[in-house]
Amino acid sequence: MRNAFVIGRGTAFTYKNRQIDLKTLGKDLGIRWAVQGAVRRAGDQVRVNVSLTDVASGRDIWSDRFDSDRTKVSVLQDQITARLARSLNIELIQAESRRNATDLSKNPDAVDFAMRGWAKSYEPRSKTTIAQAKELFDNALRLDPDNVDAMIGKAWYLSPPINLLSGWPVSVTEDKKTATNLVDRALSKSPANAMAHVVKGDTLRFGNPEEALHQYDAALEINPNFPAAYSGKGDALILVGRAREALSVTQLALRLSPRDPSAVAWRWTLCHAHLHLRDYQEAIEESCFPRRFPSLRRRSLEQNRSMQIW
Repeated sequence: MRNAFVIGRGTAFTYKNRQIDLKTLGKDLGIRWAVQGAVRRAGDQVRVNVSLTDVASGRDIWSDRFDSDRTKVSVLQDQITARLARSLNIELIQAESRRNATDLSKNPDAVDFAMRGWAKSYEPRSKTTIAQAKELFDNALRLDPDNVDAMIGKAWYLSPPINLLSGWPVSVTEDKKTATNLVDRALSKSPANAMAHVVKGDTLRFGNPEEALHQYDAALEINPNFPAAYSGKGDALILVGRAREALSVTQLALRLSPRDPSAVAWRWTLCHAHLHLRDYQEAIEESCFPRRFPSLRRRSLEQNRSMQIW
């Protein structure tokens, strides 16, 4: 997780199997959050429970569990690491955004504006949330024109997959040009930034999907556990006529982050790939998937009205 300050394992393990006052822990180590977990085994089955705690209040703000077969330990470890990193990243960005919005002065710095902008990406997508996110990134760039996260965030919201499919672009041509300039600047300052490569791929996907594939592959070389890179690659593969390959990479995005706020769009990609392959029954199954999960269906209807999935 980029830009995260994490206490080293040597120190962390000294607290193992001890009763700990989290507020004291936070003061001693200078941390805001604690990740706690436990492993239970029953035969060949393993369950890992994980929680994220605000050390100032001692309150858990997120928890999840991971189940698997102990005979596949290496695969289990990779799956848990990837899913946990993605889930924690989402939860921490949202939690820090709420903290910044309530605890800081009325003039937060560029980093705080950028973080709050990214937090908007985890809310149901609407004309209002998109406008709010753009404003937050603009505020960050006014304070710090070289803020890479703000450049990438604004470019992402102006890229065709977000801007065009949302149905609310002001000028598709100008917005795409601005997005390209922003992400190119970000990559010049931070060439090993996986999200920057994903956004670059998004700006290229409609019009130059072959080049977009190179960008998604570059992102995955930097971060092999990045669901957004897999999902973007899946869309690009469909556009270059390789729909069958798109199925596996998109399914991997869903396996890495099954409860992701963007999961409904990844389901749409699977439906799209099946349609290209004339697997109509499978396409229907994917298009009906959110109906079996009301919360996902509500989110999908809010985020994807313009895509007319339903």
